[in-house]
Amino acid sequence: VKLAEYQQQSQRCNGCSTSSDNEGLSYQDVPWIHRLKSWFLFDCHYTLPSCFRLVITSTCHLAMYGVLEATSKMIYQRVFFHFMNLYVFHGCQVLLGLVLLRANGYLWQFLDKDAYKTLKFDMHNRFYLGFLDARVLAFFKDTVYHSATNTIGFCLVYVGLHRLSDQLYLDFMSSLDEWYLDTRDAIVEVQNFPKNSTVFYSWEGTSMYFSEAAQHTCLALKQYVEPTLLQGLFEYCCTDPFQDWIIFEMMYNILFLVIGASLGASIGINILQLYDEE
Repeated sequence: VKLAEYQQQSQRCNGCSTSSDNEGLSYQDVPWIHRLKSWFLFDCHYTLPSCFRLVITSTCHLAMYGVLEATSKMIYQRVFFHFMNLYVFHGCQVLLGLVLLRANGYLWQFLDKDAYKTLKFDMHNRFYLGFLDARVLAFFKDTVYHSATNTIGFCLVYVGLHRLSDQLYLDFMSSLDEWYLDTRDAIVEVQNFPKNSTVFYSWEGTSMYFSEAAQHTCLALKQYVEPTLLQGLFEYCCTDPFQDWIIFEMMYNILFLVIGASLGASIGINILQLYDEE
C-alpha cells in the first residue's frame, strides 16, 4: 500500500461504520507487519507534515524575534542612547506592541469567552455610532495588515519584556558581583589575608582549578561577613571558580514563573494550558 493509496482510503473511510465482517477482530489479530506498515503510513500522512509546519512556524517566529531585537538595539544605540533610559525604551516598545494589538483587535483574543462575546456586541454598536477605534478595527479585519500587525505587535511585546527581564537580571548580578568583591576585599584588608597568594588569585578566575586551600580560605572569610544571613551567599560566590553563577539565573527565572503563574491564576489563566488548542 503506497502513501497516496493510504490517503485515498483514509478519505473514503471517513464516517464509515464498522462492518459485520470486522466484528470480533482486535488489534492483536492483525499481523505485525501490517500493523507496522499502517503505523508508518499514518505518521507519514499526518505526523510528518505537522512536524514540518511546527518547525517552520517556530523558525519564522525565531527569525522575526531576532530581527526586531536587533532593530531595537540599533535604534536605541543610535537614537535614544543619550537621552532615554534602557528600561524606559523597552517599556515603550512593549506599549507600542500593545497599541498595535489593540488597534487590530488581536489583544482581545486573551479575554475569556463570555467577555469576548460581550466585546463583539459592544464593538458592533460602537461601529454604527462612528467611534474611531471601531472603524480602525473594521479597516484591519480580514486583511494582510491584520496579520502583519499581529506578528509585529506580539513580537514587540515579547522582545520588550524579554529585554526588560534580561536587563533587570544583569543589573542584579552586577550589584551582587560588586557586593561580593567589596566585601571580600574589605575582609582581606582588615584580617591581613595575603593578597599575593595563589589562593587569592584563584578567586579572580585566573585558574581553572579551584584548590582545596582556596576553598578553606573562602570558609575562613565567610565567618567575617555581616550580617550572618549573607554568609551562605558569600560562600557560594567565593567557591564558584568560574563565576557563572548559573544557580542565580535559574532562581531568577523560577521567581518570574511563580509570579506569572500566581497572577495568571488570579484571573483564571492556567499556565499549563497556554499552548492548548482553543
